[in-house]
Amino acid sequence: MYTRSLSREASHVWAVDLSMEMLKQAKLKLEEENLENVTLARADTLKLPFSDDQFQGVSCMMLCNFSVTLMPHLQKLEG
Repeated sequence: MYTRSLSREASHVWAVDLSMEMLKQAKLKLEEENLENVTLARADTLKLPFSDDQFQGVSCMMLCNFSVTLMPHLQKLEG
């Protein structure tokens, strides 16, 4: 899990997924490794519940798997 690597370098990490099953798996792994600086959240990547200036950095993993469904939305953003 990429989140585990980030959590060793950052003071706090948010991990977001739409799938509750993936979040449950992530929670178990975080508990196994006693990583307490990670917050897990269920959210849609197209409607994230964060302000624009909330994070110092953002990393996106596995987005390519969903690029076909996201492409129309990305094209709208390009204007």
